[in-house]
Amino acid sequence: MEQIEKRFLLGYEDAIATRGARKGKLKKTPPAYGSDGYVVWQSLTFEHNPIKASVMSCVMASMCAPDLYEYAQERAPKIARCVVI
Repeated sequence: MEQIEKRFLLGYEDAIATRGARKGKLKKTPPAYGSDGYVVWQSLTFEHNPIKASVMSCVMASMCAPDLYEYAQERAPKIARCVVI
């Protein structure tokens, strides 16, 4: 498994709720700024719920980890929409 894919999967785990009524869905608020979870959360939000996505936050996420953000953007359309909403 590639290093970028491992980072994506770890970030995905941070971006998805694990308990409660929203278990298995995207968290309502992003993880800590600068983390892999933050970058993955921003790319998934921008793809599936652009009204909630902040353009400046997406720019900052892409500057934080451009390789991870690009990889997450490629993977975002393949992730089920029911996970995100």
